[in-house]
Amino acid sequence: MGYSIGIGQHQIRKEVDEDETYIRNEVESEYHDDAPDNGMGDQENYRHPSYTGWYEFMEDAKLNPKMWIDEHPGMVHLSEKHLMQLNSVNAYDLEPINVERLEWLKFWTKWALKNCETPVVVNS
Repeated sequence: MGYSIGIGQHQIRKEVDEDETYIRNEVESEYHDDAPDNGMGDQENYRHPSYTGWYEFMEDAKLNPKMWIDEHPGMVHLSEKHLMQLNSVNAYDLEPINVERLEWLKFWTKWALKNCETPVVVNS
């Protein structure tokens, strides 16, 4: 089990089944040739780390996990504070897999802040 983390333009999806209506926070799926690999072999704005992998990354990078995932499932609005936090991480001190995660997070956070009206990180 793990997270499905997406960074980008906020979307609300409404699902109706027989008894209930569900509202889901999502981001538009994006792909860029120059984006870092998302861990699944492509350059998309979604990544699927295990729960343990994500928190080990946060700890290794000395990032505040609540700043990125406050609730599960959940959504956090991105701001320049997020980018500042990422830019303060010394990648030379990280495990190789966490360098990849950091580069992915930096790329999509910068992209979302520049290109999205409502930039968010969502997790499910």
